[in-house]
Amino acid sequence: CATLGGCRTGMAKVTNAYDLPARKVIHTVGPRYAVKYHTAAENALSHCYRSCLEALIDFGLQSIALGCIYTELKGY
Repeated sequence: CATLGGCRTGMAKVTNAYDLPARKVIHTVGPRYAVKYHTAAENALSHCYRSCLEALIDFGLQSIALGCIYTELKGY
């Protein structure tokens, strides 16, 4: 992420895919989950996916493959 100038939680940044079988790679950073901040974590995670979809449109891409941004590793 340092080469991208960092990326805040919920933001998306786009890079070239280089040797991957895609034109671009969209990077995002998901939130850590804490029961105390359940609603904030859900909103931030939703914003991650929304930012990726906005990047898809902004870069004129026609398809996207989305994996799980965060799972049990982050407490979800």
